[in-house]
Amino acid sequence: MALAGAAGLDQPLDPRRFRMSAVVSGIEPYAEDAWLGRRVQLGEVVVEVRGNVGRCAVTTHDPTTGRRSLDTLKLLAETRGGLESTEALPFGVFADVLVPGTIRLGDEVTVQDDGS
Repeated sequence: MALAGAAGLDQPLDPRRFRMSAVVSGIEPYAEDAWLGRRVQLGEVVVEVRGNVGRCAVTTHDPTTGRRSLDTLKLLAETRGGLESTEALPFGVFADVLVPGTIRLGDEVTVQDDGS
C-alpha cells in the first residue's frame, strides 16, 4: 500500500503487476529489506533471503489489460532510489528455498533472528 500511497492511490496496486511468489501482509512497508541474509519460515517452507528484486518496465503495465497504466519505475526511483540495495529500483526480495513444503493463506511468517 505504501507504493500506491506514493502514487496518490487509495487502493493497493494489483500484486500481479510485480509477479510475486508470496505476499506477506501485516508487516510494515518494506520490512523485508531487513531480511537480507536471514532465514524466513513461511508455513512449512524455509527460505534464505538473498537479495532485493530490481524492477523493470513490465511493472508499469496493468496486468489485466497489458497497457501501460502507472509509472512504477518513477515511483520506485522517488521513494526507494537512495536505498542501499543489491538491485536498482528494489521492490521485494528473492530467496533460495532451503526446506520445501506448502504455504497456505494465513500461514505464519517467522524471521529467524540468528540466521539458522
